[in-house]
Amino acid sequence: YDKYIKDYGGRAEATLAELERSSCYYNLGLKAYKNKDYKLASKFFFLSNSDMADSLLDNCYYHFAEQSLQNNDIDSTLKYFSVITENFPKSELIPKVLFEEIKIYLLLNQKKKAYEKYDLLCTSYKKSKYVNEAEKLINDIIPYFMDEISKLEAEKKYDEALKKLFYIEKNPSSYESEIARKIANIYMELAEESIKKGKYVKAKAFLGKAQDWDSSLKQKIKQRLLDIVDLFIKKGDLLVKQEKLDEAIKNYMPVFDIIPNYKQAEEKIAYAKKLKEDFALADSLYKKAKDLEEQKKYKSALQYYNKSYKLHKREFVHKDIIHMKNILRANKEPKVFAKEIVENYKNGIILKNLENLKRSLKVLYKNDMKDSGWQIFYSFGKYKFEVRYDITTSEKTYYFIWRVNLEYKTISPLNKISREYMGVIK
Repeated sequence: YDKYIKDYGGRAEATLAELERSSCYYNLGLKAYKNKDYKLASKFFFLSNSDMADSLLDNCYYHFAEQSLQNNDIDSTLKYFSVITENFPKSELIPKVLFEEIKIYLLLNQKKKAYEKYDLLCTSYKKSKYVNEAEKLINDIIPYFMDEISKLEAEKKYDEALKKLFYIEKNPSSYESEIARKIANIYMELAEESIKKGKYVKAKAFLGKAQDWDSSLKQKIKQRLLDIVDLFIKKGDLLVKQEKLDEAIKNYMPVFDIIPNYKQAEEKIAYAKKLKEDFALADSLYKKAKDLEEQKKYKSALQYYNKSYKLHKREFVHKDIIHMKNILRANKEPKVFAKEIVENYKNGIILKNLENLKRSLKVLYKNDMKDSGWQIFYSFGKYKFEVRYDITTSEKTYYFIWRVNLEYKTISPLNKISREYMGVIK
């Protein structure tokens, strides 16, 4: 056959010759295999280069591995096992080979290598009886991986820790619940990190993943989401107080990414929008009031100032209201108004000082003391009046005189004693 193939390799018969030659090698190998001459059998099976030959060739290598293991030649054993897994992917021996490799690597204290083989066994041969057998062995080394993961977690290397957790989680073990809780815990820590950085939507995603892995965290996560939402609500409320309404509404909106249809946020946004409308209307009413004031329509201006202030309580509007009231009162009864301004100055301090003076003079001069009562005169300038009060005795006359601005309810003393009586008299 060799000579024929060499001489007539281009003919169709050469292919038949190759097949028959392969069959010869297979049968020679089979004879040696039955005689347990696995070394010779492996050579013939190799030369046969057929699926039938490979179905027994892997067995030869397995026998070599067993013999090496009996001789305590671990390196050779692993080498033969490797030949089987790498060159005979369809071999029925692979699950058994992987199981034996797991035992060897555990014996060598090569935990990561042992788990790699377990991962391959579970991934490619999950229905094999060896998966259950291997799990019993692997359970002993899971704590080693968990300790390693805990160190990564302590160093905040969360991505690396999760990668290792997912690697050991996908395969059967008696630590499945503990692994799931560890994954959930890391997601909780990632959520807290995101909250500190202000990445609340990302935090929500991490909290959701934590709950997927550990349903017992449901209530805790619900409360944490409410805590996050509360941060948005409080910031929005502060912006409303600062009358930054557009910013407030913008700050409330992310709440719905965390808790859809959150009623409190809806109410806050509705309130901010209503305030925005009210403020716009208040501005319009204020402008109308100013126009009326310029037209000297003070009564109408006051009405519009009041309407504006009711919608938006701003200090400058309140001052304008007082201003309008002062002008209206000044136009209606200026002298009465001027007298009231002096009498009510600093809770009536001028009036109290005058009464105290009159009492003391009455004691000294009895009936020889007279007072003029309040005297009000027009002064130079619009809404300006002079308010006078004289007290006379046989020895001295006290002249009090103040200039009053009715428009702004201000008082200016026009002599020294008037100034003194505007304060506390010792």
